[in-house]
Amino acid sequence: QLAVFPEFKEAVEHESNGKFAKALPAYERTFDSLHAAIGIESPLTTSLLYRMSNLHRYLGQYNKSLNLLQTYIPKIQNNLEDKIKLQQLQSVVHLLAQQPQEALSVAESSVKLCEEQDHHQNNPLSRLFSSVYGQLGICYLVNQDLHEAETFLQMSCRWAETPTEQLISTANNGSLLWYRLANNPPNTPESFNYWKVQQE
Repeated sequence: QLAVFPEFKEAVEHESNGKFAKALPAYERTFDSLHAAIGIESPLTTSLLYRMSNLHRYLGQYNKSLNLLQTYIPKIQNNLEDKIKLQQLQSVVHLLAQQPQEALSVAESSVKLCEEQDHHQNNPLSRLFSSVYGQLGICYLVNQDLHEAETFLQMSCRWAETPTEQLISTANNGSLLWYRLANNPPNTPESFNYWKVQQE
């Protein structure tokens, strides 16, 4: 549906050619028009918000990305799936901006939103569990809370459904293992105790 907007097509072309700075103004004009016409809840509007914020991220403009996300995410009340996806992007940008505590707080909010819907039969957000648990686990890892990191990264593996999710969740658990080994080399007491606990 967005393809009917000439400026959107122009932005996509620039983005596909790696010209992110040229793509942004065209995305912004399309976003402003749609936001005024149909509001922030529409998947069309949230898709543009994600694209704009992500391009600022690619350009290293973390403050601009966060400003966009922090302005509009609180206004999304009904489109929870897109809200969570935007929060996950926000958490990633906080990590890139060297703001691990803020990243953790946003990741916790995403998990809470998913889990609050779990009482519904066939929870429509259940397909996001692997992703949100993985993001939370990575945030705990960056914050050096290895116990919580392990808990949520393993939960991410258990909820992984698609091959891509399985690959990402396994790689994230590998990152935790690498971190443990890098800080507690094999044959040290700390390493031995960790593996002993895992085998019990």
